[in-house]
Amino acid sequence: MKFTQFLVFYGFCVSYSAFAEPPPTASPEALSLAGSVQAAQQKLVEGRLSQERLERALSEQEAASLRATESLRERDRAVIELRRQLSELQAAHASDSP
Repeated sequence: MKFTQFLVFYGFCVSYSAFAEPPPTASPEALSLAGSVQAAQQKLVEGRLSQERLERALSEQEAASLRATESLRERDRAVIELRRQLSELQAAHASDSP
């Protein structure tokens, strides 16, 4: 009986040690690949942030360009109006002169 118990105990110990192996450690290639994936993800995030900054800057420049264009149009209208007034004054002055 004791021999049977010993065999059962020995079998248990052997089978337990077979299943109780430590988990395999990551290979250097796997660690390198994981690092590459993380680096690529970081670059992707940085690229998206950079794209958003550039889009905001472009939008601001376009708005500033539209404001400048409108300002120039207003000045052109003012110049045209002043030239018209000058022509009227010159015509009035010419007709008053003997």
